[in-house]
Amino acid sequence: MIDAQYAALLCRLDPKFTVHYAICIGKEVMMNVELSAEDLRVLLTRFMMSQTRLANELGVRPETVCRWSRGRTKIPNPTRLAILGIFKKLYDMSGGGYGPEVERCLKQL
Repeated sequence: MIDAQYAALLCRLDPKFTVHYAICIGKEVMMNVELSAEDLRVLLTRFMMSQTRLANELGVRPETVCRWSRGRTKIPNPTRLAILGIFKKLYDMSGGGYGPEVERCLKQL
């Protein structure tokens, strides 16, 4: 189940979301979202985002993002969706052009 903090994050990423809609979409999609440590490293690199900035966006500690990007800790399902949502918004705002690895990750949304 998706908690209120996660639903609030989705709403912050896209103002068109209502909390109810974000929860419904999250429940439907979160089981199918894949994001490996390598994928996370690619996204961080291609979008020139630091682990600290991503941690701040997600409300977690930078050390947590570091563990995810090294594959030491698996990224929780709802967090995978939130991470992809953050990068998808940046991708949409920039017009794309980040390469096939990024597009493969983001096409899940």
